[in-house]
Amino acid sequence: MSGVLLYCIAPAGFAPQNMLEGVGRARVRAIDVDGLTAWVTTADRAPDVHIDAVRAHHAVVEASITDDVTTLPVRFGQWLESENVLRTRLLASRAEHQKALGLVQGALEFGVRVIPLEMAAQSAGGHLETGSSGREYMGQLVTRANEKRAHARRGEEIAAELRSAVGTHMVQERSEPLDPDAGLVSIAHLVRRPDFTAYKAALQTVSSRHADTRFHLSGPWPPYSFTT
Repeated sequence: MSGVLLYCIAPAGFAPQNMLEGVGRARVRAIDVDGLTAWVTTADRAPDVHIDAVRAHHAVVEASITDDVTTLPVRFGQWLESENVLRTRLLASRAEHQKALGLVQGALEFGVRVIPLEMAAQSAGGHLETGSSGREYMGQLVTRANEKRAHARRGEEIAAELRSAVGTHMVQERSEPLDPDAGLVSIAHLVRRPDFTAYKAALQTVSSRHADTRFHLSGPWPPYSFTT
């Protein structure tokens, strides 16, 4: 029996259009499981990771989202040995998936990456001098540790400022600190469609207060960061 490649989980009865194709141009079909609908293609094995396959997967996820329905996207490469295995797993996590579907209904994800202007210069000059004395080397370690704590603290402060500004326009937030050479903080906001304009305006207000920092906004995206 062939396995299946999973793309997303939808509300009951929400099936793909007849001609929709996924990875390897396989036809996308629906499997109904007790109040949930899984969008899958038949596959004998997990797909190799390459750009065309990833794009095909994402195209199916995007096709599953309409003005009225937001599905739960599944990250690329989720292959299961058979339909029975898929059904068993969905039944076991049915409550969590239904809760997540309720959370993302009518909403999409925006990403915000906060990057200080001086980041490139700091990363270029922030290496440790391994040829120095033991005392100097330990001093450099302490300095780097203090800088990293300050970096994380600033990222937390900006994330909190953003949270306060956009809080009434978002459903939920996910954030993570970044290494000093990548930026301050990466944030995902789940935002309902009617609030998109107000959300962007609030973000711009916060950005305007930080002339030494860049706020890179992306989206709206399928809510990858908010699935179970």
